[in-house]
Order: sequence, then structure tokens, then C-alpha cells
Amino acid sequence: MAENTTQELPQKTFYYHADASPIGGTINRPFSGFVPSHTSLSLPLVGGFVEKQRKGRAWKNIVTYSNESAHVSGSRKDEAEDGPWTTQVSATIEHLNILEVVTADKVVAQLSVAHPFDGGHPTISVVGSQFINLRISGQLIEPVIKYDLFADHDSSSDPDPKKRYPKQAWPKQQQFLDKVEKQLTDAKDTFNRKRPFEITKKTKLFVPIESTPSYPSGHSTRATLWALVLAQIFPDQKDALMARARQVGDDRVLGGVHFPSDVEAGRKLAAAIADQMLTDPDFQSQLAAAKTECLAKQKSPHPNN
Repeated sequence: MAENTTQELPQKTFYYHADASPIGGTINRPFSGFVPSHTSLSLPLVGGFVEKQRKGRAWKNIVTYSNESAHVSGSRKDEAEDGPWTTQVSATIEHLNILEVVTADKVVAQLSVAHPFDGGHPTISVVGSQFINLRISGQLIEPVIKYDLFADHDSSSDPDPKKRYPKQAWPKQQQFLDKVEKQLTDAKDTFNRKRPFEITKKTKLFVPIESTPSYPSGHSTRATLWALVLAQIFPDQKDALMARARQVGDDRVLGGVHFPSDVEAGRKLAAAIADQMLTDPDFQSQLAAAKTECLAKQKSPHPNN
């Protein structure tokens, strides 16, 4: 009897992930409070399209706006030709007014990410993001959005769908990221701590629920680690970078998905990983090359000037 040697190719499953929140944050003075968003939403794992909109709101006469809206979508492009999975996120706030100090007719944050079918780094675009008539204390502010920030890694114009996106971009960096994620996963599995909302139903959630163990915080670890690495490239920005990293961790506690000790453990884990990385000759070489490239970019004239 003839043997059938035909084998079916394995099917790939893509799980979408996208979150949008037009406004949110904390107030520390004259009192402590959390500014909520009523249109925050998350994209289902299977993709699709989700949209929310709300008109007019005043939060304790401190933050007001006329409209907030958000949408997230996920779909497969050129599926018959092995095209990418594409995720889009947009969040908009209109007629923003914070104590008559910060005002704007409109602020739009938009992000589009295409994940190639055959692996590799995704193509990322922030086109559509904009600030319209942003003012601080009446002074017009015109932020410069670098829309071509990820252009060096964009091959989306290739006519062949299979070649539109890089297959193995930044392999050394990916090895480093994989190592960090493994250390995080090992630590979480070792301690296997439940998250606050799993212990008590009184916990108020302001961010999407996470299914992994709570200790240590992955967000805090990654944010602190990147801040420490970027501080090697931009030492004059170290304080701002570390402050932003701390905010990322603190926001996870405010969001109801972490205990303060989870966040602090993430910071300590990041510091230990950074110390290990910065003594590695190969990483030092990559860091020096990145610093040289960044300094060259800073000295070159901006394309909009």
C-alpha cells in the first residue's frame, strides 16, 4: 500500500491586543484623585472593531472637554497572499481645558501596527497623531511629532505582500528581549502571587485584566530597564526617563492590577538585569553604536525645518 507522505502545513494563530484611552491620569494637588476615562476600551483577541464616544464632561471643575472618543480594530490584510495582521488604535479628546492652564482644540493619538505573517519586527506608524491649538498659559505650543520615527524599518511599499515586512529585524535586540521576558516569567512562576483583584472584589480596575502572576510587575521591570539603558545614551535625560519609568509602575498600582511591592520588585529586577547587561562586551558594543547613531540624528537638521 502506498504511503501518504503529504503533510498539512501548521496554521498560525494571531491574538490581537490593543487598548485605547483618550484621557486619564492622577491629580496630586490640591487633592489626590484619579481622572477617569469613560471611553477606554480593549480589542478582543479575535480582532474586529470597537468604538466608544462620549460628549461633554467636567471632572471636579478641574478637567473639562467637549468630546472623547476611541476606537480599536484588528484585521488580516491580504490573507490569501500571507499578508500581515494589522492593529489600529485611535484616541481623541476635543476642547480640552485643565484649569485654564492647558488647553487644546483637539488632541489625537493614533497608532497602526502591522505584524508580518512570517515573523520579524512589525511595521509601526503614528501618522494621524496631532495637536491642534495646544496652549499652556495662553502660549501656543507646537509639538514636533516625528512621523518617520520607524521609517528605517518599514518595507511596507514592497509590491510582494510576503516581502513587505522584515523577517528578522534587530536579531540581537530580540535575543536580549527574549532573555528579559524569560527572567520575568521565571520570577512570576516562582512566586505565583495573585493579583489584587483576585484577592478581593473591592479592588477597582482601571486597566485591562492581566492573567499572569502579579510578582514582580512586568511593566515596572520593562519601563525601568529601558529607562536605565536609554539613560546611557541620553545621560542629560536620566531624571526624566527614570521619573517616567516610576510613573509606569505607579500607574499599575492605581489601575488595580498590582501591589506596590510588585512594582518595587520589578524596579530591583530591572536594575539587576541592567547591571549584568552593561558589563557584557557585546551589549556595550551595540550601545556605543546606538549612541553614535542617536547623536548623529540629533545634529542633523530636522526635515520639517
